[in-house]
Amino acid sequence: MNDPEIALTIDLTVFALCTLFLLKLGRLSAMHPATTYLFFHLWVVTKRLTELSLGSPLSPIFSHQPINLVEITRASLMFDVVLVVMTIAWIINSAVDLKHNGPLPALGQEKAPNLSKTYVVGFAQLMIPLGIFGLLKSHGGGTGNADWDKSAASNLTGLFLPLSLMPFFYWYGPKKWVLAYAVGVDVLCELMMGQTRWLLLLPTIFCCYAYLSRTGQKWPPRKVVIVLAVLGLLWLPGKQINKVLTYGGSITDIAQVAATTWTDSSTQSNSPDNQFLDMAAMTVSLLDAKGEFYHGETIWPAFLNFVPRPLWPNKPVAYQWEYDISTKDRPMQTYGMTPSIMGAAYVDFGYTGIVIEPFLFALFLGWAYFKAFRSSYYSVARFAYLVMACTLFQPFRDGIYSFFVCNFAWMSPMVIIVLLHLILPTRPLRQRPRYPRHAWLRPAGADSPAQASQSRSYQSRS
Repeated sequence: MNDPEIALTIDLTVFALCTLFLLKLGRLSAMHPATTYLFFHLWVVTKRLTELSLGSPLSPIFSHQPINLVEITRASLMFDVVLVVMTIAWIINSAVDLKHNGPLPALGQEKAPNLSKTYVVGFAQLMIPLGIFGLLKSHGGGTGNADWDKSAASNLTGLFLPLSLMPFFYWYGPKKWVLAYAVGVDVLCELMMGQTRWLLLLPTIFCCYAYLSRTGQKWPPRKVVIVLAVLGLLWLPGKQINKVLTYGGSITDIAQVAATTWTDSSTQSNSPDNQFLDMAAMTVSLLDAKGEFYHGETIWPAFLNFVPRPLWPNKPVAYQWEYDISTKDRPMQTYGMTPSIMGAAYVDFGYTGIVIEPFLFALFLGWAYFKAFRSSYYSVARFAYLVMACTLFQPFRDGIYSFFVCNFAWMSPMVIIVLLHLILPTRPLRQRPRYPRHAWLRPAGADSPAQASQSRSYQSRS
């Protein structure tokens, strides 16, 4: 099939039906993984098919063997299969959880808190000097060891400063000093690390999730929608905005750059943020030409990332399979192309892979969601899930490998906070009444005077 209009019609039908079933049976919220995936599918598949149907040109990036409509429409149908499979998994999650545990508890009726302020806030404070050191090192300081300075493990310390906002916001909420700290850190990081747009994206999404979670809201109120809308408008032209800020540009200059970037994204075929469907389609075609599957090699190298390369010089190269399937006319790895969750699953096991891998991944995400929201906001489970949830666009775009890289490398400070709770558990609940007041909301079932008195006593000590 080489008609983008037919592919678009099929895609819109599948998307609408999946969304309807998820709303009716999946118990969606803004923090549910399905919501992120629906936005991802709209951006990568539906938006691209719409542009092609309206006459947008195909990508000319590989002039000797350019992508064609047959490849793109085939990839769009495979994405539709992935959407259906993941929808089924999330509906199963919801049905099983509802059968065994009933409806999700309201705010104040969840399991008891077990998050330690010492671990959360204390480690966030430690991240600040480590982050400043990383920023200075990345701008010419260095350690004197060339191999270590080039190591990804060493460079990750520069990310600690923007990530330190996340535990502060999680514990204290949107207090003025937290918001002022967020703005200051963001401006500093945009000036010094502006090429990494996710430094703006992930902490902001996390803070929005944390705000909804701590206030017991399933969907964002107007002010959060405005924040996310502004974030969305700034995310795409983030790299260009950084250049404007570096050269002292005005607000007008920033607005012009943002408008130009968005216009180019929709009208020009060489916009990299417009080619994720093309990249996935090219991955599938290159794998077919190679004639062999990689049986999990798109995922398992992620488990080696915790070992710094200076300590293991011959450590296997991540994405080696991209080098293997690339050709002279389509050097996929040279251009840093991403396969998407669909493309990576196809590389592993073909058509079987695009059913099994997304299904199992969606099952895990759905299980984690319901586990988290049966626990208190001030619990390790809720904190860990929201950290994971704010990174989900990456594995959807790059493949499941990126899930482990994002959470265990980029988000390593958050992982350390979680591990501290697991390895060195905090004191029993009654001995640590240090939670903010709303962590001790009176459960609806606490009708007896003794229960009510106990709840008030916890609040008075918090």
